[in-house]
Amino acid sequence: MEEDARDLLAAVNALCDGAGWRILDESELSALLPHGCAEGIAVTLERLEARRLIDVRYADGGTYCIRSLPAGRAYAARIREEAASAELRVRRVFRTAFLGGLAGAFVGALLAFLLSLLW
Repeated sequence: MEEDARDLLAAVNALCDGAGWRILDESELSALLPHGCAEGIAVTLERLEARRLIDVRYADGGTYCIRSLPAGRAYAARIREEAASAELRVRRVFRTAFLGGLAGAFVGALLAFLLSLLW
């Protein structure tokens, strides 16, 4: 899914909060988007509805009656979990590389010390 659709789904989930139907303006939705742009909201909402992540009862001149579906909330939760696990993976790789470099430096220093004792 494209980034703008993910951001809009997160905004709808935040505004609807699983409480049923909610009437929203484009300005309310665009205020929660990272780029703050209202362009393409109608098209993106149609794509989210086609994927059965949200339900749109009506769309009239920039006003929408929307509800977040369980599949949409589950998808957003899965995206958050994947982002958190990706961050954890990066930290783990960094820690492993750092400790490997530290161990290599220690072994190198130890060998240099032992060789200096022999000569």
